[in-house]
Amino acid sequence: MPKGTKIPSPSTFSGSKDVEEFDVWLLSLLRWLTISRLVGAANDNHQVQIVGSYLKDDALRWYNDEVVGLHRHQIRWNFEEVILGLFTRFVQAATMH
Repeated sequence: MPKGTKIPSPSTFSGSKDVEEFDVWLLSLLRWLTISRLVGAANDNHQVQIVGSYLKDDALRWYNDEVVGLHRHQIRWNFEEVILGLFTRFVQAATMH
């Protein structure tokens, strides 16, 4: 990437049950990670932390409680687990109702 090129920041996800909103957020996050060259297993922990920077409202509360919180049940999370956890908690749960 040429020097001085500004990478647009990903959108934020609030915990909407709308699958299209989740997809738009996820694609913008994945694009940002790719352009920033934060891909691959070596960057998994960074990716998990970055996800938290692009969440708000209910989604951020879930992330703070379940992924990084002191009283979380699962100690280690990888990027895929965090994304699937968000999808299951917000999108899929709403679809099942």
